[in-house]
Amino acid sequence: WNLRSVFAVGRILRDAEPQGPGRRSFIRSGRAGDRLVKYANINVDNYRHFGRLGLGAVFGSKNLKALVIEGTKDFVFPDMKAYKKAYREIYDHLKNSDDMDKYHILGTAAGIKSINAMGALPTRNFSSGKFEHIDKISGEYFADNLLLRKIACSQCPVGCIHVAYLRVPYKKEEYDVETTFVPYDYELIYALGSNLGIESGSEVLRLIEIADRNGFDIISLGGILAWATDAYQEGLISPTDTMGVNFEFGNTINYLTAIDLTIQRANDFYHTFGEGLDACVEKYGGEEFAVRIGGQSPAGYMTGPASIIGHIIGQRHSHLCNAGYNYDQKSFGKEMKPIEIVDSLIVEEKWRLILNSLVVCLFARKVFNIERTLSSLNSIGKNYTEKSLLKLADEAYKKKNLWKKEAGQTFSIEKLAERIFRFKTPHGFIKREFIQEAIEYYSKISNIPLLSE
Repeated sequence: WNLRSVFAVGRILRDAEPQGPGRRSFIRSGRAGDRLVKYANINVDNYRHFGRLGLGAVFGSKNLKALVIEGTKDFVFPDMKAYKKAYREIYDHLKNSDDMDKYHILGTAAGIKSINAMGALPTRNFSSGKFEHIDKISGEYFADNLLLRKIACSQCPVGCIHVAYLRVPYKKEEYDVETTFVPYDYELIYALGSNLGIESGSEVLRLIEIADRNGFDIISLGGILAWATDAYQEGLISPTDTMGVNFEFGNTINYLTAIDLTIQRANDFYHTFGEGLDACVEKYGGEEFAVRIGGQSPAGYMTGPASIIGHIIGQRHSHLCNAGYNYDQKSFGKEMKPIEIVDSLIVEEKWRLILNSLVVCLFARKVFNIERTLSSLNSIGKNYTEKSLLKLADEAYKKKNLWKKEAGQTFSIEKLAERIFRFKTPHGFIKREFIQEAIEYYSKISNIPLLSE
């Protein structure tokens, strides 16, 4: 409890766990979870995370530090020949097609330059879609100057996890440095890079490292730091509140200090800071630039209205629920209609329910089309047809919505920050009426009420 890093927890667990690599998995919280920071995450085997929605705080509230999941048995397949055939087809496709090249070569950070070029990269708390220092935080820059190695999850041939090295001086006069390894990807570079005005890759890594080590959800952390910067500049919070920290875009040192003070819950402001963006806005104001959708900071794709709609109607308010940003990009130059967007995103989300239930990495979603998914299931004795599989997805989707309704879920665009509607996306400015029409339609077909009802 309260160990310096989630990685120290991992070392202790590895020493205590008899099962070797590939047959075990460790999930654990960091100090942010220990201190009940509402946007604390859970670290999974060092380089992956259960990022959103505060699972680390849930662990902390239960005095639960970690879970070890171990495998001690082997599967027995009814038809080993069919299984090997399905496995080989998927493996060969992964290895020989270009479907996964993006993820292996530069990783998701490959998108930084292209999203910036289209004017959709949130910069300085969504005040702009282009970052003038993009060449110093791009995927190409990280690969050329900071990349140490690539790592793959167990049994995966892709190797999409990109790990950089970070040298941090701690005795400058003696040239002593600490070298640490930091995983990076698109969302982290956006959240703690462009959206905070950080101008170099190594400075972005410093912020990622302290957040990762202490178990913060980085998208949420970046969002609340960006809000605090605008709030400080607007005079809504004072130097007394921040204990002398001058929140300003591009100031890595002050952001590092603020993160450390949040871990400590050092005073009333930093306690509220740890409660999340909603709590900060309620106490200090700044709703017009508090960018949150469904109660959490969004992903870094201001591609158009479908991205916003996708975040709102997604069953966990994530861009990964239904890829609204991808719908935007496929619709450049075309007229977009709210109802068509909603219908398309629902179809996508239902299919992703299948992939998520099968624990298929969404990076490989192009590989696991309906045919390969069915052959995989059938090879292990799960005899689905396309019709029965899609019916199962539909039933699961409806059950999740029913649970959300019974839990009191409502829809509203009232908390969408005005800054979202002042952001010029590749589709132009997003109109509230457009989003409202989409949400009203979704509310009707999902049977989840609007807040005004």
